[in-house]
Amino acid sequence: MPKIGVIKRGRDIGKLTSRNQAYVWHSCVDCGTERWVALRCGKAKNERCNPCAMRRALQGKRSRYWKGGKWKDGAGYTRVWVDKDDFFYPMAEKRGYVMEHRLVMAKHLGRNLHPWELVHHKGKRHIGIENKSDNLIDNLQLSINGAHSLAHSRGYRDGYRQGYEDGKRAIEVELQ
Repeated sequence: MPKIGVIKRGRDIGKLTSRNQAYVWHSCVDCGTERWVALRCGKAKNERCNPCAMRRALQGKRSRYWKGGKWKDGAGYTRVWVDKDDFFYPMAEKRGYVMEHRLVMAKHLGRNLHPWELVHHKGKRHIGIENKSDNLIDNLQLSINGAHSLAHSRGYRDGYRQGYEDGKRAIEVELQ
């Protein structure tokens, strides 16, 4: 293995397409992998190896597909990208996104939420569906899994009773 910084021509290291191009034995700044890198203006053309360069280029604001760091998932929840240096990054999924309502609640409490803690949208429901885009702190409620399920079933039960009573009154009015 050559030492870091050794410069050779392409023909000396077996490069067939660029035989006269100068190359330097260089190590990747991220992972330390050593390889031959083309010289440009006396410096290595690439500071990083291909896997590290791709990984770095495709993340967050550096990605060419960056659209501001927010998107709505299939269930209607807004997801927000969080940088690895952010205090709230431990709440993020594999790709670095956190559900916005969980992030708002965590920032309000000043701590990361545990996986078993749920954030419930308590705002007005439209046709039985909660408004998942209303992520203001006064519309959010912190709960745990059991309490969250009970609150939902209580809401459905109360709504069923109310509908039953309204239907009963309508029938009584018709009969009179």
